[in-house]
Amino acid sequence: RIKIRALSTSGNLTELNMMATLRSSPVGYELFVEAFLRHGRNELAKPFVPRVKNPELQAVYYTQMGMEEEAQAARAQRQERA
Repeated sequence: RIKIRALSTSGNLTELNMMATLRSSPVGYELFVEAFLRHGRNELAKPFVPRVKNPELQAVYYTQMGMEEEAQAARAQRQERA
């Protein structure tokens, strides 16, 4: 978590993307997605949103990226699980 925050704060998104891509994350992918979105890098965040386990969070991330159809699909998935 500390390394993810440090890379995000320093703006080293290339290294952050490599870290998210090359390893499976023991802390989940939410921190990666949030870091990319904070820097306005939707194209880097998009591949990791489906890896987020919480469908409601997926919907929030998709909405932040302006992808309403995907957000609706994530919400529908959440309702199916309930």
